[in-house]
Amino acid sequence: MEKQSEVLIVGYNRPEHLKKSLSSLLENAENQNLLVRIWQNGTHSETCKVIKEFQSHPSISEIHWSKENVKLREPTNWLIKNSKADFIGKVDDDCLLPNDWASQLINIHNNILESGYNPGMLGCWRFQDEDFRPDLAEKKIQTFNKIKILRNPWVEGSGFLMPKNLTIELGEIRKNETFTKYCIRAAKRGYINGWVYPFIHQIHMDDPRAKISMIKNQEEFEKYIPLSAINFGAKNIDDWDQQLRKSAITVQEAPYDPKYYGVWRSRIRRKILSFKQILGF
Repeated sequence: MEKQSEVLIVGYNRPEHLKKSLSSLLENAENQNLLVRIWQNGTHSETCKVIKEFQSHPSISEIHWSKENVKLREPTNWLIKNSKADFIGKVDDDCLLPNDWASQLINIHNNILESGYNPGMLGCWRFQDEDFRPDLAEKKIQTFNKIKILRNPWVEGSGFLMPKNLTIELGEIRKNETFTKYCIRAAKRGYINGWVYPFIHQIHMDDPRAKISMIKNQEEFEKYIPLSAINFGAKNIDDWDQQLRKSAITVQEAPYDPKYYGVWRSRIRRKILSFKQILGF
């Protein structure tokens, strides 16, 4: 029987982003046996209007309308608690995924499982080609049943899939726990987290360097300012650009062994905190 996946997308006050990402996500959902679960944060009329345009689509499993902006933990736990799919994940409203991304990740999960390892959170890469540092990344690229993974204790909170059975083992994201720490909990239990290599690319529309970017200048930065930029404290587009570049380096040089993240060595701790800010958790 073909495996099914279900992903969450959260809307909040950015209708232009949401329309692009949701349209792209649904376009090939049926071909991938993919369901889409939508959580709308807040009552922003234009954003709500976008969701209503798609609400009859056969690949949408459920829509939740939240009057308040509860950010990301509660919607993610809603997915974890309610999804019956074999694999679950999340796609941010600022990301565009390839047509067959979910099917690819499911096949990769299955291949790694056949090799005797437990695949956990496997994701699509949303950084730019220029951000890839072979001198750093090649030390962390490991092979499982001919599948190469740039291994890391955590992945970004967009464009990833994890087995639903893993969430049964871990439970929900705990109060005051970030998605980053949730991933690290899985890594400590022996699950393989990271990015498929060669990368399955997702387009990050909030990256000023992306070809399809919604933020090309300061005016657009102020109009579409990402939650991650707010959390990081970026004041302008240059701050944001530098933080994106820094976060790409962080995931390539951070140790993949989860034991480092129990000790919380000062240098690693600073890098983890920086990356958590960029994720918006």
